[in-house]
Amino acid sequence: MPKIPPQIEAVVKKIRYSFVTTSSKAGIPHIAVAEGLTVLPGSESMAFKSWFCVKSLENLAENNKIAVAVYDSDKRVGYQILGTVMSKEVEAVLDGYAPAVEKGEAQFPQEEFKLKIKVNEVLELHSGVHSDKNIL
Repeated sequence: MPKIPPQIEAVVKKIRYSFVTTSSKAGIPHIAVAEGLTVLPGSESMAFKSWFCVKSLENLAENNKIAVAVYDSDKRVGYQILGTVMSKEVEAVLDGYAPAVEKGEAQFPQEEFKLKIKVNEVLELHSGVHSDKNIL
């Protein structure tokens, strides 16, 4: 499996938000915003934790392909990371500790998930002309 180059890891470390795209089995896309994307030891996969919206979770249940976009607006460079979700683990659960908050949030997912992503391809992402060539 190809390793994620240092320049891509540097952008991942710098940015706060990444844009996560999942799609249904029928190919209908859904975009979410997540924090905390990290390159895992060995530089072949990535992970992040998020309180994913219902649509993202539904899509991942039927299609484990994922795209994550990262963009450094200061340097005007970004990457589209195409991968496969290798694991989805529950990291935290709302459990009655703050009933007033949880009651108001009942229609939203009550679990925080950690996704581990096997990186298959990385493409440039910016507003100018680019090739969409895999840079791994």
